[in-house]
Amino acid sequence: TSHETHFQYLEKCIRHKKKIFLEKPLCEKISHLNKIKELASIYPKKIHINFNRRYSKIVKKVLDHIDKNKFTYLDYNIFSNSYINLEKTKDSLKNMIIGEFCHFIDLAQLFINNEIINYNFNYNDFNLSLKLEFKNGNFANINFFSIENNNLSKEYVTIINGDNHFYIDNFQKIKMCLKKDIIKFDNKRVDKGFKESIEFFFKNHISDNYLKQVFKNTEITIDVYNQIRNNIN
Repeated sequence: TSHETHFQYLEKCIRHKKKIFLEKPLCEKISHLNKIKELASIYPKKIHINFNRRYSKIVKKVLDHIDKNKFTYLDYNIFSNSYINLEKTKDSLKNMIIGEFCHFIDLAQLFINNEIINYNFNYNDFNLSLKLEFKNGNFANINFFSIENNNLSKEYVTIINGDNHFYIDNFQKIKMCLKKDIIKFDNKRVDKGFKESIEFFFKNHISDNYLKQVFKNTEITIDVYNQIRNNIN
């Protein structure tokens, strides 16, 4: 379904007390987000948002080595490759920020696992850098580059956690430089957790705390898009 329809379908289904598997984004307007918050409080544990990367086996391998009590920094670089350069419009900008950035913010929220208290961004011609600051003092940078270079993997994630360094190459390869060991893993194919997200939907409910993170994520992407849209011709 198109992004603008997500809110109307969610609103109809949740009133019938149906559990909902919802593709990203949650919605495209702050007024719709506020309504979803209200509905979620009336009908709890009914929404599953398909931020599939967090369910990837690749991500879980890294999470097994993350110490939540240590300083954590995440640097996430995304390369659009050539497709976005063909059609730079307000619609494609909205899809890039509201439709795609929510995935990247969600992964930062997963690894840092704390409340986002501040954010700021820089934007230039479909290149966007977003900095997230978390309540526990950790922070993340998410950079989306609109460049024509199909020799690049689409996504690279670097994580520093205490004395350990982790590198995820396009959800296929991992290099974990631990204090006393180096672990490498090649999955031989990209694994972004699509199957695992569906399995989670049927077996589990996302927590109330995670749903609050989804709400904050959605609020940030809508706000960033609106600010950029209002400042371009």
